Amino acid sequence: MRHETFAFPATLPPQQLKKALVLAIQRWTPFKSAGSAAIWSGHRATVYAWDAERLATMVTGGGYDPARCKFIPEPFYRAPGSNETRLIACIDGIEGQIWRGGFLLTSRWWGTTPQLQDWIAFLRSVRDIGDTQNAARPTEVTLPLLDAPWTSGMATLDNALELFDTPRSRAWLAAAAAALPIFLATQWMAVVFAGAGLDAEQARLMVTSSSARAERDSMIANLDAIDRLLLLDRRPTQFEILARVGIVLADTPVKIVDWTFDIEALEISLESQTELEATRYIEMFEGDPMFESVSKRSVPQPLILRLRMDLAQTTEPRT
Repeated sequence: MRHETFAFPATLPPQQLKKALVLAIQRWTPFKSAGSAAIWSGHRATVYAWDAERLATMVTGGGYDPARCKFIPEPFYRAPGSNETRLIACIDGIEGQIWRGGFLLTSRWWGTTPQLQDWIAFLRSVRDIGDTQNAARPTEVTLPLLDAPWTSGMATLDNALELFDTPRSRAWLAAAAAALPIFLATQWMAVVFAGAGLDAEQARLMVTSSSARAERDSMIANLDAIDRLLLLDRRPTQFEILARVGIVLADTPVKIVDWTFDIEALEISLESQTELEATRYIEMFEGDPMFESVSKRSVPQPLILRLRMDLAQTTEPRT
């Protein structure tokens, strides 16, 4: 699972915020099919995203139907922070969090308690965080799981908004549009066979489903407009970047041990059994048109090479 924070112009109308966030999530996530959950604070959103296909496979393997399950990130079941930086023991691994004004600025997961240099790198991912060179790693805390998510009742974005993500969602929308009349017809038949209350029940169903039908119609009407916006996006998605990095490193004896993506730039850490020659790998990445201004970052481990690079915009809109 990954975390990111997105901020949008204060001039953006509220009805456009969710659409803008969907486009931002699509560009940010490296997954072929992404699930996501977000919490809004004004024109900012803190977002968790995950590999939807992998999670569905795990749920199916456990004997459950993914279509009947609602996925809620574990941090939503831990008490939120206010103005603090903390390390939290999770069901599996450790999560670092930075909170400001009750808003989760950034989060990162480690399999075990992070080393001090990893913690400092995490702090540096947040702008205006202050002195990070002398920052001490906080003591790991254990927060009990809440009975219900603390996000209940807040402005959230759940997987329903992923209907905007890909053209494949058109089929889902068509199925949903077809299912609604069937559902209403079934309810109508049940009332008829019950022998009473047909008119009242039909009226109730039309009222209770009016918002869902209006939202469905709005989503269908906006699909073409969103597709046109996607065609204007000249930056590669994180999934495309990951695939290209794999091609560049295909014939090398290294593995990627860290990956930090920031829309216009990428930082990766490579590990090998022998000391890595920075010049060689810098030349390899600069030989690919997707990467520019590749440079080495200092790390204390001799067998790890950390590189930073800018991401070039494509000359043609992405299709």
